[in-house]
Amino acid sequence: MQITVPDPDRYAAAFLVSALPNETLATVVVKQSFDLVLQGDGTHNLVPLADAAEHAIAFEDTVATITNTDDDVIGYRPIMEADTAPKKSHTDIAVLGLGSSGSGGAVHVDGAVWMVRQTRSYTDDKDAIENLFGFQAKGSNTRGIGSVVSNSFPDLPLPEGTALTPAETQAIADAQIAWRPQYTSHFNNFHRRGDGFSFFGSGPALSSNQLIEVFQTPDASDTPKRYLLPDLSLKARYRFHSGHCPDKPHRWAFVWLNAVEADTIVFDIPNARAFVLWRASWPFTDQPADAYRQIEILKAVA
Repeated sequence: MQITVPDPDRYAAAFLVSALPNETLATVVVKQSFDLVLQGDGTHNLVPLADAAEHAIAFEDTVATITNTDDDVIGYRPIMEADTAPKKSHTDIAVLGLGSSGSGGAVHVDGAVWMVRQTRSYTDDKDAIENLFGFQAKGSNTRGIGSVVSNSFPDLPLPEGTALTPAETQAIADAQIAWRPQYTSHFNNFHRRGDGFSFFGSGPALSSNQLIEVFQTPDASDTPKRYLLPDLSLKARYRFHSGHCPDKPHRWAFVWLNAVEADTIVFDIPNARAFVLWRASWPFTDQPADAYRQIEILKAVA
């Protein structure tokens, strides 16, 4: 499958096919990275980075091991989740950095409360110590699957002595989770919830020119870090060989995708960087598998 983007130095994209319990889903994921540039009014603008390496699609989670008092590996916690969720129930926002064992915080979007972190002890929560709003562990009940999910190594039918990296182990666990009857797309949302974190975000996607404010108090009583989102408008279509004409690019049929939504933003505060993910999905069986030819990502014109 060919994928074209408006500018390869500023965008990356990937095509995914996911076998879920009730459907086989096709997804295109688009990624763009930004510098967080402070303006004179105290707001940070998101300025696109013209560096393909900065917005490469992450196909694996970056994880750290969780050990017990005997240093046995009992699970994993995410440091950065992969970009390859087939779909999300709502927008994810992460704020990396600014964490501590006892800090609170809040995120507002256009003045509306999106997330709140209560001021309490997080001494046993390494993600909360490092990040103001990081990543919910995939094995937690609040990821929407229930207690059938474990952070531990999955039971794998592999030869004895086979070595897997933590990311490979997590990828296999994810594939097993997607086939469980409890699976919903809410599992794919990584935002923190439970154990002192509350989520109130109501929008399925971010919009151009929204203002995101990051507070370090749960009641938003401090002066926030302010981030003005850029133009996030994209559109996409897939092209396929209909079988009724020569298999040539100028003769391929096309279908416009209904929505290309910016459903993820990750702020890397210590490095003054951020990235945005867009996603669009459709039933893969809408066309024969061997008919798909190309996906075109285009800037939407207002």
